[in-house]
Amino acid sequence: MKVFPLKKAYVFLQAQGLLTEAQRIRVSRDRFSVLRKAMTVALLQRKALLEKFIADWWPIGSSPEGRRHLNAFARIYERWKKSKEADRST
Repeated sequence: MKVFPLKKAYVFLQAQGLLTEAQRIRVSRDRFSVLRKAMTVALLQRKALLEKFIADWWPIGSSPEGRRHLNAFARIYERWKKSKEADRST
């Protein structure tokens, strides 16, 4: 599976006791799935679960192609976070 498996990530997060966080991402007003994927990857990284998720659910994530996707998600998340901070300061 080349595409980041967002639905499987929600299941994984729930199994790790992160149901509230997974639901918050799932029902967020951000209508672009790529942003929800970026938010999910950021959460997995913060909770030190990304490598376990990759090993269990998304093996391509450890390949060069998968790492490019992860880097893109990180950039998208950082841009989103900065835009939210800018919105709050105005």
